[in-house]
Amino acid sequence: MSELLVGELLLALAALLGATYLLGGLLSRWRIPVILGALLVSMAAHHTPLGRELLTPPLYPVFSFIGDIGVLLLLFFIGLQVDLGEMRRQGRDIVWLTVLNTALPFVLGAAFMLGLGYGWMLAFVIGLTCMPTAEAVIVPVLDEFDLIGTRVGRFIVGAGVMDDVIEVFLVAVVSVWIGEQAATGGLAGLVHNALGGVVLAIALFLSAAWLAYRWILPAIRGWLPARPQHLAMLAMLVLLLFGGFSEYSGLGMVVGAITAGVLMRPVHNALQEVGSMTTGAIRTLTYGFFGPVFFFWVGLSVDL
Repeated sequence: MSELLVGELLLALAALLGATYLLGGLLSRWRIPVILGALLVSMAAHHTPLGRELLTPPLYPVFSFIGDIGVLLLLFFIGLQVDLGEMRRQGRDIVWLTVLNTALPFVLGAAFMLGLGYGWMLAFVIGLTCMPTAEAVIVPVLDEFDLIGTRVGRFIVGAGVMDDVIEVFLVAVVSVWIGEQAATGGLAGLVHNALGGVVLAIALFLSAAWLAYRWILPAIRGWLPARPQHLAMLAMLVLLLFGGFSEYSGLGMVVGAITAGVLMRPVHNALQEVGSMTTGAIRTLTYGFFGPVFFFWVGLSVDL
């Protein structure tokens, strides 16, 4: 990018952050998370010259990439709050919550489309779009009220992670179905190939996560002196590695980013004060800049 374009991008982000800061002062009086102000500001800016500049090349690719980093950090912070021991103890309840959290929206969405007279295929796809849990939006709300570490927070985060895995399977099948249903292998063969690819990707991903959790991270966490900047470097390495791996293999950034946070939680706990300081720094960076940029990207993409 040229210096002029860099300047335009910086000024556009400064304008959105300034408006968010001012609106956040009002929202905070009603205990509404300030970061949600970024969503409202960017939705209002959609049809302005500022919005049009950010949504078109050459600014949009860079703006979108910063937004992707924002959602990665938000989801990574979610993972840092996940206590696997507590999750296992509540596993049965989380499974039931996940079933209800995915099945009911799917059934209602599909039934609504069928009621409007659309076919089964479109109704099925629309039903799928009703299933995802927006963890990146929910977590700032939970964090605002100090609920992430509570039983309610663990239920919400746990169910959100599990339904992401379910959606990976379903979206893979539907994508192949829509794009290649005329292929010679027939629908059954396509579904079989899609599921086989997803199963293989999940198996490789889980194997890498297990190796990192049990052996690699415990072995290398003391390679550098225990300082927040060194732990933050390791955390970003794990985040980018697993986020990139999951995105490249078709599992999506959501799964990779949350997994990276879960893997790094024991490392942060083991380093005690340094880990606490690093977690605070990640939270500050996420809520102070990258998270709002992600919400800017979401809000500007909404055409009311």
